[in-house]
Amino acid sequence: MATRTEFTDAQSAVTGLQADGVIKERIDFSKYGGMASGDVVQLINIPAGMLVKDVSLLLVTLEGATCTGTVGDAVDPNGYITSADLDATVGDILATDGTHTGMTAYVITSPHMGGVRYTAADTIDITLSNAASTAVFDIIIEYTHIRDTSE
Repeated sequence: MATRTEFTDAQSAVTGLQADGVIKERIDFSKYGGMASGDVVQLINIPAGMLVKDVSLLLVTLEGATCTGTVGDAVDPNGYITSADLDATVGDILATDGTHTGMTAYVITSPHMGGVRYTAADTIDITLSNAASTAVFDIIIEYTHIRDTSE
């Protein structure tokens, strides 16, 4: 099992974020020459003070064989997407049940605020349940950056 980092310059230095926004990054497993079952890929760097409201995967290129994984963070490896099928249908937007339905463990029941607030820096990761070598997807997160009044 390996951990790989897929940050672009914009992701690795997520500073000066607007109060609300969307981050979309393309992830291309063909760049690695093969990933194994159990590999973890760190997709997006999350700074302290960020409230992640939604996480989705948009399939661009299918794996061509059985390939699933979970999307979460260090606290809950499947907190956002419990089963992402990277060999479903191009154009699918994946979340909890294979369609865009929201998050799993990280749903706050308040009618006005959903998501998870990060009090310390973390990453949003995908943990593969199968080998992967060709899948390409966009990870899309919707966030609010909550700054401490002392900043």
